[in-house]
Amino acid sequence: MQAIVVTFDRLATRLIGCYGNEWIETPNLDRLAAAATVFDNHFADTVGPNAGRAWFTGRHSCPPALPDSVANVIALLRQASVTTELRLASSSHLSGWDNLNFDRVVQTAGDDGLDVDPNAVPIARLVQSGVSLLREPTPATNRLVWLHAPEPGLPPEGFATLYFEDFEERGLPMADVPREDWPKEIAVAAGSVSLVDHWIGELLSQITILSQEQPTLLIITAARGRSCLEGFLAEVPSVRGPAPSDLLRDQEIKSPLFLSIQGGGERFADFNAIRCPHFVQTTDLVPTLLDWFGLPESPGCEGISLLKEALSVQSTRKQVRFGDDHRNLGIRTNEWNCLVRLAEDHRSIAADVCFGDAAWPEVVQLFSKPDDIWDVTDQSTQQPEVCESLVRELASSTY
Repeated sequence: MQAIVVTFDRLATRLIGCYGNEWIETPNLDRLAAAATVFDNHFADTVGPNAGRAWFTGRHSCPPALPDSVANVIALLRQASVTTELRLASSSHLSGWDNLNFDRVVQTAGDDGLDVDPNAVPIARLVQSGVSLLREPTPATNRLVWLHAPEPGLPPEGFATLYFEDFEERGLPMADVPREDWPKEIAVAAGSVSLVDHWIGELLSQITILSQEQPTLLIITAARGRSCLEGFLAEVPSVRGPAPSDLLRDQEIKSPLFLSIQGGGERFADFNAIRCPHFVQTTDLVPTLLDWFGLPESPGCEGISLLKEALSVQSTRKQVRFGDDHRNLGIRTNEWNCLVRLAEDHRSIAADVCFGDAAWPEVVQLFSKPDDIWDVTDQSTQQPEVCESLVRELASSTY
């Protein structure tokens, strides 16, 4: 058996057709979604350079250096004689890959830019390296192949102009935009997503061939979403600004998650064409991979196996918790998104906190879900009981 994991630093759900986008062309991801399990409520554990760390530990809020008491999933797989291979784009901004001890690691290089060949961008180089690896004969009975890509960058001109005609038809004259200003444009950002989709299609074609030889689990996801559609030069909000929602709104903490099983015959037929609404999180990758390879759960793991959750009638989780690298925390339920900024001298929330008392966090925001898609209308003053309940839930968490 083998598992192939494809991860991105950042990738927004709203830029993908099967997640509701109606104008950006992502035919390969859409085709995958039609025959796979798509998780509609996948949330990051944290944002910033440590985003994605929970992929390997299955635990919330892991520190930059993995403590000896936390066994990462790569170590557990290697102990069980699963061969582990990593292809890592050198332009990735996530940290912590050096501590994981894959059997083999290859870094791939590539350049973004309007004048770059489409075959030389980071996602292209990564997929080319991954396809070459997948074609290698391997004596291993079980194998994990992990491909990690950066956030989609400024695409070559042919993809950058892909949606210019559409915008012209909407009365937005792209021909008047100077070339040096293209990185600011939504249309150009859309072209970068279509370029990613093209290379994902190349990878999927190879996986289809290889899955005829053995059952193959494929997972495609991202450590976090993207909070804006203002092109590539959008100003990043200060993490110490007054509003936690600048960094922890739905568009930033939600990211795509696809799970596909090929080559397993009727045994895995139930995983085809599923839209799973349950709350899942980056912590869930560890138990999923262990489950796939038939290994016991990792002690202290806070995740749940996606293989079980996809087929579960009821969601295992009623809420998800998340944060950033500083003092912003959040808790998300089906009805609410509650975001908190701790006071400067606080590193946790008092367990007996009451709305408005001295231990109450510096800032609390409350947004109604699913109606308030963009986290615009703060209802914290109108719903103090809800705020207090959710903040107390946060106080009982590991953050």
